[in-house]
Amino acid sequence: MKKIIKKFVFMTFFLAFIVGIYVSTAYADDSHTSSITINFTADTLDVHRIRPQKTGVYNIYFSEPGFVGTYYWCDSSFSGSVEEELKEGEFLPSLDESVISSSTIDTVGAWINRFYMVSGKTYYFVLKSDNDCTNTLNLEYYSLLPDEPTVTAFGFDSSNRYTELEENDLLNNAIPGVSWNKDTYTLTLDNVSSYYLFYFSPKKDLGPLNIDSKDIDNLKTITIDIKGHNSIESNNKYTGDIFSTDLLYDLNFTGEGTLHVVPSDAGSVISSTNIRIDGPSIDISPRENNQIYCYLIASRDFIVESGRLHFDYYPRYIHIPGSDRDYILYPRIEANNILIHDGSFLANYHDYTEDTTTPVESEPFFHADHNLVITGGAFFIAASERIFPGYDNKTIFRGVANTTIDSNHAFIKIAKPIDISSLDISIKKDTFAYTGKEIRPEITIPGLTEGLDFIVTYANNIEPGTATLTITPKNEDGLFTGSKTINFQITNEASFNVKNAKISDRRYYYRIIKPGSAKKAGTVSIIGLKKKSLKTIRVVAKIRIKGISYKVVSVGKNAFKNNKKITKVIIGKNVKKISSNAFRKCKKLKKVVIKSKKLKKVAKTAFKKVKKNCKFTVPKKKRKAYKKLLSRKVS
Repeated sequence: MKKIIKKFVFMTFFLAFIVGIYVSTAYADDSHTSSITINFTADTLDVHRIRPQKTGVYNIYFSEPGFVGTYYWCDSSFSGSVEEELKEGEFLPSLDESVISSSTIDTVGAWINRFYMVSGKTYYFVLKSDNDCTNTLNLEYYSLLPDEPTVTAFGFDSSNRYTELEENDLLNNAIPGVSWNKDTYTLTLDNVSSYYLFYFSPKKDLGPLNIDSKDIDNLKTITIDIKGHNSIESNNKYTGDIFSTDLLYDLNFTGEGTLHVVPSDAGSVISSTNIRIDGPSIDISPRENNQIYCYLIASRDFIVESGRLHFDYYPRYIHIPGSDRDYILYPRIEANNILIHDGSFLANYHDYTEDTTTPVESEPFFHADHNLVITGGAFFIAASERIFPGYDNKTIFRGVANTTIDSNHAFIKIAKPIDISSLDISIKKDTFAYTGKEIRPEITIPGLTEGLDFIVTYANNIEPGTATLTITPKNEDGLFTGSKTINFQITNEASFNVKNAKISDRRYYYRIIKPGSAKKAGTVSIIGLKKKSLKTIRVVAKIRIKGISYKVVSVGKNAFKNNKKITKVIIGKNVKKISSNAFRKCKKLKKVVIKSKKLKKVAKTAFKKVKKNCKFTVPKKKRKAYKKLLSRKVS
């Protein structure tokens, strides 16, 4: 719609006047200022071709005040229009497409603006004076384009007073939870709650700067690292983008945290040259009277690798007098190219309330001026047919040059509302062993996140029998409705609980001798180390694995053989047997404490080649018997 209005303005402007044209060429470098004196005729276009010899920032200005009118800065696609004189009543057919920037100029001063231009490229500077006058137009090299970014935070403090915080303020933790790394260009948000807006710009103040985004190579990337749960609510007293950059920089959103944004009634939420999202969850919840045209806008590319984006949309109903068509404007995502590889997108469109019999057009969810390519991801769009008649993807996903959606890898669900029970819901398994604790199966709904998009409640999920889980929507904005209940089983016996099965706790491995049950302990043999760094071996009397108890009744064959770290061994009270080579060649072993009074057998090689002065301590009443078992001095 912007382009339609833009073209209409230009057509009206040029058809309203007899248009003249003047063409000149300025070669700009860093050694001098190029100047040209122009005798302006009211309502006549003067076109000036600029071919910079050096890439950088240039000043364009008049020598003295007096010019009142408009300038248009155009790219090379304008060149075909200026080579021949225009006839009366004609307009420049490529002007509306080739304009990079434009502005009005008044009598306040001679200044026009600064422009970033690339060596070897042709630009056109078009002037239209509102009156007859003479002035000198100057083109002057200013500087190389600086690439070091700095950050400024704008907003209101807790007392509702306007505040402007610069880089040094953020380096000194002026906003709790916000930190800025000036070396890596990383802004970290860690459990932040604030009203601040963040703008990234060059450290050298260039003032208003005109840049054709196609001219910029090797952009510096600014990272927004999202940690924990963050909330930014823009104060309507200060409107603007929540995150925005000069055209010199990209924005890259990373991290595993969440960010909830309430934007102001003007401005976008995120704007930059390129925007990339990989990881975080971003929720945008506007006020009901929100007037935003775009939530996210990238002059080049909007790319999503992973993450979650949730949007709440309120409409603006526009009736155009004398037209046979009405418009419903919803905020959207807009970029030159939109590339989505994965991630989740949730959009809730609040219906408009006006009754109208004229045809209605709605803005698309995604709008790409060039290519829109979706190779994966999940899209949940709650919208009525009044908003998107027929739910045609072409009205929701719009790439002006090309729209490609891989239906084999991208999931799109459009309804109003979306019944959560209609989605593909699965649990990893439906049978579990009794543990004496709550059983919570792993639940998967492709594209949705538990705790953010849905919640799960459980019933009868501890004791053996049939348990249930119920899935209901988490959000309260009406995007999802309904619920779904799934049964699963809890059995008496653990599937791992079989004879000779290998089990473990944090420190040791065991072999099941006799399986246990919920009511009766089984028996195991300790067979080795899981935590290799242990120096003291504690053979406890009993262990508990997955809700089942086992008595440790033996030390297995070769259990700790050749260990070079063990210095002490404590044998628990239920051990009846220490098998062959159990502690053979534990050359640092210097103390063995036997607490068991049930020990019946110790293999001859169980403690062979340990330290010669290794000391054995046994229960007093078992000293004589264990001396024979161990065939060595005991105390």
